[in-house]
Amino acid sequence: MFRESSMSLELASTREVCPGVVLAHVRWRMIGHEFGGPDHTSDPRTGIWSWMVHDRDGSAEIVSSQNTDTVEVPDDHPLSEGQPRG
Repeated sequence: MFRESSMSLELASTREVCPGVVLAHVRWRMIGHEFGGPDHTSDPRTGIWSWMVHDRDGSAEIVSSQNTDTVEVPDDHPLSEGQPRG
């Protein structure tokens, strides 16, 4: 499903939660994939990855990862308040 896809990543935020451990949020965008995602289309997909990163002898090691597709909230939905308007 992802053989022909391409993904771009952007670091959105980081926060050190204890010495040597960082929580990172990474925005992603994927194009060129086969049908999938919440809408079951081949349209570009966007999402957010949450990574827990540990310093392991001077190298970053991702010890936990959560990936979530993001979708637009319709203007008439109660959760749309405060969303940037495009």
